[in-house]
Amino acid sequence: PSAGRHVTMMRQAAARKRPLSPKRWSTALLSVLVGSSFHFIVGCTAFVPPNAEVTEPRGAVVPAENHHSVSLMSVTTPLVASSDITISGASDELISLLLKHRRTATSKGDDERIASLVGTLTSARVQFDPATCLDGPLYVSNVVEGPPPLWEKFGIKIGRFGSGGSGKASIGNIQGQQYRYRDEERSVVNYAEILGKAFHVRAYGTYERDDGDTKAEEKQVAISPFDNILPFLGGRVSTSKRKENANLIQCPADFTVSVTKGSFFVLGKRLDIPIAGTGYLRVLYADENLRIFVSPRSTTDDRWEKAGLKVAQINIKCLVEEGAFEDLCAASE
Repeated sequence: PSAGRHVTMMRQAAARKRPLSPKRWSTALLSVLVGSSFHFIVGCTAFVPPNAEVTEPRGAVVPAENHHSVSLMSVTTPLVASSDITISGASDELISLLLKHRRTATSKGDDERIASLVGTLTSARVQFDPATCLDGPLYVSNVVEGPPPLWEKFGIKIGRFGSGGSGKASIGNIQGQQYRYRDEERSVVNYAEILGKAFHVRAYGTYERDDGDTKAEEKQVAISPFDNILPFLGGRVSTSKRKENANLIQCPADFTVSVTKGSFFVLGKRLDIPIAGTGYLRVLYADENLRIFVSPRSTTDDRWEKAGLKVAQINIKCLVEEGAFEDLCAASE
């Protein structure tokens, strides 16, 4: 208000052709400059640049451009679409419903809610750190959409023969994947139980990014307007934060998986089998407990997976006690 009043005073003086005294001119000019600088700084503070990130728990990062309503108060609790549910809330709820689905029959309402939550998470287009969201233990696969894969049909539904033991058998036979993302290593083990751990099959392979724009995307994630604004205002951008951002991968992200060998395990005995093929994976969402994948193309032998198959994978620690399941990647070495 003070700056506006001084601007009016300066204009009136000019209209009357009666200049202000040097003292009053300097006071008015200083007020206008200070007021403009204040509004500029406040505007920069409240501005959420297109490439800024809002970090959610468990490794998923939501680009600010995907929040429909962002303010200084809502930056730490991002909204998806116009809903009141956060990304972490949607992830937790989906995990809960998928676990319920494994143990008991779900209602039509549950199935509709699962489909809605999958849509919410995939539309968020999060960025994820592959070192924490790909690398890790076994993730248990749950088909949520598309043609049933062959590996889902492996399991024999007989009483309490499923995995887990000591009261956990009700989760049924487990099918899933374990990825390793360490240094230059990009390995994967596909796991499918036929009759619990006593009789299961594994397929071993490697994977790699299949996206020509990877470097451009990572560069875009690593740079934001604040990199230039903060030094101008006397601040600085953390080097560690820049490195952290450079490691993030933007969803959707495509990978090619190459299977090179397989093995049957029967009562602790291993029988290697000749198997090879190529699969295609698109990561739609990933955090440390939940991942959502879709097959953009069918596998070499499309009986295994057909295009359009969508799977939600849950971290094994959400199903069984920690340490109850072996490290499949280490066992394959």
